[in-house]
Amino acid sequence: MKTVEEIISVIRKSVLKDGDFPTSAKTISELQRLANDPHSTAQQMTDIILKEPSLGTKILSVVNSAYFRRVKPILTVSEAVVVLGSRQISDICGSLLILSKFSQGSLSNELSKALQKSIMSSLIASSLENGEVNYIASIFRGLGEILVCYYLPEIASKIAKVAELKELDFEGAFKLLFSKDLIDVTLQILADLKLPVIYQQYLKACKLIYEPDASLDTSRRTYLKKAQILESSRVISNSVIENKEIDFDKISEFYGIQDSKLLETALNDAFDGLDQFQDYTQVNLQSLKIKKSKYTKTDEAFYEKNEQLLIPIKEAISRNANTASLLLLATDIFKSSFDRIILYLKVKDLNILRIRIFEGVRPSNLAEFEQLEVSESNILGKALKLGKPLILDSGLFKDSYPAFCIPIGNYDIPVGVLYADKIERLDHVFELSDREKALIHEVHSLINSSLKNEKKTSSY
Repeated sequence: MKTVEEIISVIRKSVLKDGDFPTSAKTISELQRLANDPHSTAQQMTDIILKEPSLGTKILSVVNSAYFRRVKPILTVSEAVVVLGSRQISDICGSLLILSKFSQGSLSNELSKALQKSIMSSLIASSLENGEVNYIASIFRGLGEILVCYYLPEIASKIAKVAELKELDFEGAFKLLFSKDLIDVTLQILADLKLPVIYQQYLKACKLIYEPDASLDTSRRTYLKKAQILESSRVISNSVIENKEIDFDKISEFYGIQDSKLLETALNDAFDGLDQFQDYTQVNLQSLKIKKSKYTKTDEAFYEKNEQLLIPIKEAISRNANTASLLLLATDIFKSSFDRIILYLKVKDLNILRIRIFEGVRPSNLAEFEQLEVSESNILGKALKLGKPLILDSGLFKDSYPAFCIPIGNYDIPVGVLYADKIERLDHVFELSDREKALIHEVHSLINSSLKNEKKTSSY
């Protein structure tokens, strides 16, 4: 078997000889440089993207996919750079260029696992913290394993067999066989390709996590937090790939993650993002997607949370509290998960709904929506006419996504409407979960059932 020095030498020569990969790496480096330069322009970044064959088309496919949930389609690469920002476009390009290169043709079992691990960990890391470099840094973190599996498949197969025999992961088996960290292979290649030095610093910090006696100067400490995110994400993704149980509390404690619940949520988010990731990288992730039920919370667990949230309303109903009190409680229920909560109540003797309670981030044009007519021409009136909650892709304001309206009363005898939305962000995609939708319908049912039991159903 080759020595580790020979392995690094073979990979270095193969990478540098391979015309596609060095060119792609140079493109990644240049995009990262522009993303970090406050004086760079969208046109500069666009010009680089369009020089790479088919990358512009792939970018437009990604930004218009379900993953980004754009209300209006993005038609040009320059528009994509402006709308999503140079940093996010740079990260997307990086993952596309790397993963597209290594996912072509028939994949060995080892290479398939390495790619899946890299994808899963990048999705987890970017969910844990919407940092500027988590996404692409996590891809680079797994690059050593990908390179060994791609350029040295026979050695990768032997490493995989040792890993299975010794109950280790691929990196653990590599270190057992060669007495060297696989991450050193990645560091050498990143240096050869002249990729941004910051990624090398993150990967070096990843090694330090496992060296308790290592002295951390100030500069190294600045990279440690990022390294903790990268490593915890990789451990979780490796467990998923190998069908192992995940001890979130133990991982959280070891890697200094504040709350193990953050890791669970990040894994849920990662599974939710697999479909879109598969669409634009063309990497087959079906074997990962079928594991979702094993590693994400069951519906029962989610609906238990709804029951806890509804306790104050149910207790108030049991005390015969009036509808106004129930609406205040309903407003509190949605505060933690929505950016804006607005309670509209009907003005007495007028066919108008007026804001009585506003919680959250105030839009600049709020005055335009201070009061609205009870009419099917707006979403509040539509909800009253329908007589049940409306779940909306776009709400009252330009940046609303998603939103909902809970009608109180009906179109003929309206009491009001409870409206809530999340603010559309470039770095994250929000979609109401089945649990949230069920909670919205349950609140509607409880309040309107109570309303029917009140003797008086006049305006407030």
